[in-house]
Amino acid sequence: MMMRLGLARVILAVAMVVASAGVVEAQHLTPLSYQTVNPPTTEGEGLKIYTSSLLERLLKVDDKAYEFNAIMFLYFSWKDTGAREKMEKSTLAYRNGTGECYMPCIADSTPSASASSFSPEFSCCDDIWLPQVVAYNLLPPFHTQFDGIVVGTDGTVGWYKSLYARYFT
Repeated sequence: MMMRLGLARVILAVAMVVASAGVVEAQHLTPLSYQTVNPPTTEGEGLKIYTSSLLERLLKVDDKAYEFNAIMFLYFSWKDTGAREKMEKSTLAYRNGTGECYMPCIADSTPSASASSFSPEFSCCDDIWLPQVVAYNLLPPFHTQFDGIVVGTDGTVGWYKSLYARYFT
């Protein structure tokens, strides 16, 4: 029962803040990788962001300390009609040598300078807005294992992140 309550709190404790201001700060769950860009525009409505979380692996449970170690996957998706254009523009600039790739679509990868497609493993996702994610029940140290951004031709953006951490309940 205690473990179920702890997992429910983890899922509920992952909070997402979407600012309606012109410029927002987007966080990748680590303080070293912030990105500031304009959020996607919506027609008088707030931006709808869909979320999912998955407990990939429960590594350790300490009932006495109300803590557990786990690997969680977080997935977010939303519509951003300008995302595909931003991804293609930054990728082409990288490929033709007129720009740098500051944010590969697949983290810790080097986009291909010779590829002809815009698959995530070959592309740059500079200037694509990401929501700010705050996890309130993490205990240091924690780290992300990998993450990536997938941009569909219809403007759907998917952002996934795995998080290895010690959580309190």
